Amino acid sequence: MPSTLSTALLALLASPPLVAATCQKYIDAAVTAAANLQSAYFTGGSQQPWIGAVDSFHLSELDTLAGVATYSDVINTVFTAWEGQLDNGDSYDDVQWVSIAYLRAGNLAQAQKYYDIASTAVTTNYCGGGLFWNGNDDYKNAITNELYITTSGYLYDATKDAQYLTNLQTMFDDGLTNDGLCNNNQGTQWTYNQGTLLPGLAYLYKCAVNGGLRESCETTTANMCDADQQTFKGITVHYMSWFLSVSGRDNDSKYSGFIMAQADNVLEIAVGPTGWYSNLWYGLNGGAATWTASSQASALGALVAAGQQNC
Repeated sequence: MPSTLSTALLALLASPPLVAATCQKYIDAAVTAAANLQSAYFTGGSQQPWIGAVDSFHLSELDTLAGVATYSDVINTVFTAWEGQLDNGDSYDDVQWVSIAYLRAGNLAQAQKYYDIASTAVTTNYCGGGLFWNGNDDYKNAITNELYITTSGYLYDATKDAQYLTNLQTMFDDGLTNDGLCNNNQGTQWTYNQGTLLPGLAYLYKCAVNGGLRESCETTTANMCDADQQTFKGITVHYMSWFLSVSGRDNDSKYSGFIMAQADNVLEIAVGPTGWYSNLWYGLNGGAATWTASSQASALGALVAAGQQNC
């Protein structure tokens, strides 16, 4: 299930994930690196399609940074050797990398085509939700499901088609973001597993959940959090304030804004009888709001943390 830390990143990553740089020395270095990549790319055979998709994404971003269109045609050639594999759903993570690359390159039709192929792998009869990894329908892994969160968010942001937003919310609620899924396989936690999820969390924050923290054990209609788990959110917010105090970070930072946004949600969404607050910080009560000592203490942590900021 999504960790508290991952959920916190929802609100910290509200800005679009693709941010233009302003440091020219890095752009110049990237231009040289891209030219060298092009000269070596097919040495020893073509790259796997997902690597080509990631590389195409990098190159599209570089064109934007450099104000050129040097690599605008790369997307039209990089997958030519892999179309059969992609079209037949041999790898449902690969087709999503390709969907993202096409959308970044401005080809919505192709982006939707490969997203739709990935969507055929969604099922609830194994692990309760999520996507299978490939057409064998016998394994679900983190990256395929993390990608579906991010790709759904990216497509919703581009099209405002409500189905993409629904898919984003459903996949996030399924919580299948660790390899092994039904049972954590305790395998290596690769860096890209952590990074791939972040844009999806940002889109979820931007479009779906009012920026409020949510534990994986709670929804607006069902609460399975115990007393310990109902305490976690207040710790996250108050300890972030502690971090700002110790580190000397500017109180006008985005982290300070995150802290105050959580307190605002407590006051506006979690509010009950005067001075009492529930566990729901992100959505209106659908029958699962719980007013306990733990939910009250968690809200207190958020309110104290916000009181420590500059208003």
